[in-house]
Amino acid sequence: MHQKIKPVQKSGDRPRILVIDDEPEMCRCLEKCLGILECTSESCTSGAEGLARLERRSFDLVFTDLRMPGMGGVEVVKAVKRIAAGTAAIVLTGYGTIGSAVEAMHAGASDYLTKPFKLEELRVAIEKVLAPSHGGSDDAPSGDLIGHSPAIRTLRAQIDQVAAVASTALIFGETGVGKEVVAKAIHARSDRRMRPFVAVNCGAIQENLLESELFGYERGAFTGAVETHRGRIEAANHGTLFLDEIAETSLSFQTALLRVLQDKEVTRVGGNDQIKIDFRLIAATNKDLQQHVKDGKFREDLYYRLNVVSITVPPLREHRDDIPVLVEHFIRKHRAKMNKEVAGISPEAMMLLTNYSWPGNIRQLENAIEKGMVLTSNTIVQAEDMPAEIAGGTCDFASGDCLKAPMKKAKDIFEKTYIEGILREAGGNVSEAARQARVARPYLHERIRRHEINPEQYRL
Repeated sequence: MHQKIKPVQKSGDRPRILVIDDEPEMCRCLEKCLGILECTSESCTSGAEGLARLERRSFDLVFTDLRMPGMGGVEVVKAVKRIAAGTAAIVLTGYGTIGSAVEAMHAGASDYLTKPFKLEELRVAIEKVLAPSHGGSDDAPSGDLIGHSPAIRTLRAQIDQVAAVASTALIFGETGVGKEVVAKAIHARSDRRMRPFVAVNCGAIQENLLESELFGYERGAFTGAVETHRGRIEAANHGTLFLDEIAETSLSFQTALLRVLQDKEVTRVGGNDQIKIDFRLIAATNKDLQQHVKDGKFREDLYYRLNVVSITVPPLREHRDDIPVLVEHFIRKHRAKMNKEVAGISPEAMMLLTNYSWPGNIRQLENAIEKGMVLTSNTIVQAEDMPAEIAGGTCDFASGDCLKAPMKKAKDIFEKTYIEGILREAGGNVSEAARQARVARPYLHERIRRHEINPEQYRL
């Protein structure tokens, strides 16, 4: 306790935390630790007493033991979500079973800690759940883990299971679903969470530069290499390396990456020294890697090396129930950036959003909300403030909503949904989409113009 410990970083007042544990000594210990972290706390030794306090006053966070006489931690979490939906919950367990932790996450817990835990682990866990968002970056939508739908709860449970092992992992999902956010969540829940998380978009780096960017290079290795450069892999030492769009890499790069994974060593471009590296690799793709293997575009041995454990991130159309809470999150996020008083969106605008098919997933939703906030002259975003492809009334044909429309409108909806689908499959390539649809390219161009579809939106 003589080491200087940073307090919990949170805007506003000190976090108010309620501790529920049937062991009085654990309650006292936690209250002492929370005091060091500059949190306001109180404790009790039963779930019933804790819930009674929660009904009388507000708390930012509840710590609850998992196994207690009478009401256990899972039941406490469920009740917390019922009594005070805005209060986060962290489960404490001395047993460390993944199954029980996953059950708690399903019930609505934001995180879990295994006893005994360090003071720094406690601080990180508190900051993580009390942060205004789940993280993310400019390249990844920050709201992907926000939501309470069965699909998102299942995703959180899968993240916990993958985070508990040290194996390489592969994340599958369409463009815009937030694969980087999922990778960050895995890292944040792993035993490497205090170490670096280094993200690389393989599709955004020129092929001739990717190897030197990842592996580093020595001074004089090539024209312009005026000094030695440490690569991204070295930067991720003891932490996590995230390679997005792994399917976009060349076979030669895949061979070099496979060697690094096998030997746990990296050699800089232009160098001879083999540098020992300890990192966890998480890769992601929106492509069918098995088909790429069959087509000779991806090494089979690397595919199996990467796909030890995998997660598929659901598209937004499969968890539409989360759209309202995502909209609220994005309004808060962009309101702060714009310094513009926008309180919410109209029921008509929300209906458009929940009926839309979202080919660009959560990234497209965030862009739609931001554009609507820019365009609106009211404190409430209206339906007419939505982008043209959404305000035009497009809906997901499979949802059944189109059955309520006149036949001509339904045909238009189907055709637009169909064209969006083949463009998504073709990565925005109109010629390839026309081939898949078995129509002439000029005809498809005409239908694209008629429906005001932007093929660039689907480019990978």
